[in-house]
Amino acid sequence: MSPRRQHSRSTRRTAQSALFTVAAFRPSGVVPPANTPPVASFTRDVASPTAGQAVTFTDTSTDSDGTITARAWDLDDDGQYDDGTGATAQHTFATAGTHTVGLLVTDDSGASATTSTTFTVTAPGTPWAMVQHRGSFASATATSLALAPVSALGAGHLVVVAVAWGSQSVTATVTDSRGTTYTPVGSPTPYSGSRFVQLFYARNVAAGAATVTASFSAAVGNRFVGISEYSGMDQLSPLVGSGGASGGGALTGAAIVTATAPGQLVVAVEQNGAGGITAVTGNTPTLLDTGSGGNVGSAMDASASAGANAITFHHAQTGAWAVASAVFAPAGL
Repeated sequence: MSPRRQHSRSTRRTAQSALFTVAAFRPSGVVPPANTPPVASFTRDVASPTAGQAVTFTDTSTDSDGTITARAWDLDDDGQYDDGTGATAQHTFATAGTHTVGLLVTDDSGASATTSTTFTVTAPGTPWAMVQHRGSFASATATSLALAPVSALGAGHLVVVAVAWGSQSVTATVTDSRGTTYTPVGSPTPYSGSRFVQLFYARNVAAGAATVTASFSAAVGNRFVGISEYSGMDQLSPLVGSGGASGGGALTGAAIVTATAPGQLVVAVEQNGAGGITAVTGNTPTLLDTGSGGNVGSAMDASASAGANAITFHHAQTGAWAVASAVFAPAGL
């Protein structure tokens, strides 16, 4: 046999051996391992949130044989995963109580898993405080009613002045001896065709003693002024909203205002012909003062939640009434 033919046969045998060797390392009919579903988990940055506080949730899910490719959050207690798709999600719980947050995750093979956590959102502490209040009523006819707070005003505080007077053809303004600007809250609320009630406020006042004066466009009787000073309030734009309402033949009177968060300051003034104010109800209300045998008075409260809030004045008997209300924002709320 020639050396060339022998070399050719040897080459073919080597090539066949090589083919057999490669085939031996290519298993056929072997089923790949099953996909392992992901494990869903997340954390939150506030362990014990309060109503009105933003909470951030962060996905910490894992997948042992792949990656997490999709996320869906349930943040509003409705059981639907339609409130976000990011690796983090933020939500502000408007009301105190028990809330549940859920997360649905999907891996790169289409397997999914869910997890949820239930926790308690508590009512916030009130960030503002009433510093002082003083009220005065005068039945005699005059063009003004002046009243000095018991103590000097504090720098940066909010002053709310409740005013009532006995004529709907007369308007009112409020000033003080330091030249502070007092802004009217909406229009006067009419009472039974004969009187008005209205709120005024001054933001970010200067420190020092001051006399507050309600002035009227003409001489008028049944004048009432209630001055309240509050610390911890927004110094730039404290007024959130206002409301006015009136009625007749009722044992209660109230004007709804809309807060944007729980814990905001609600102030109201009422005039009634229903035997006088006997009590106020709301979230945690305080009756600040009354005049004219309880037929006029003012009160304060903290909003229970974002949305509709009201101070309700209760009367000794049925009769006409009128209420002017306002809600003010504390600093940072």
